[in-house]
Amino acid sequence: AELAAQVKGKQLKAVHETCEKLTAAANALPGVSKDLAADKLKRVEGSVKNLAKALDALHDAADEGKQADSEKQLKTVDSLLPMISAQYGAKDNMKKTGHDH
Repeated sequence: AELAAQVKGKQLKAVHETCEKLTAAANALPGVSKDLAADKLKRVEGSVKNLAKALDALHDAADEGKQADSEKQLKTVDSLLPMISAQYGAKDNMKKTGHDH
């Protein structure tokens, strides 16, 4: 949400740091997701790689002051987040923990 607000608010100078933070967080996901099923972990790993590339392209566009390109790259980032999130479905987590809260 912070990244979207920065791009849409034309605060492109702030985008670089936010992208770096998000890239670091995303890159950490596979390492802390070893309890996922193998197929889901593989999807997380692939999606994280694509997300890192998209975030890099977004911060490059923002650094260059290219608003339209930044908005385009933000759409790519936004499309990848649900793919990653879907691998951590609530049903799977409930089965593992034995409770639903």
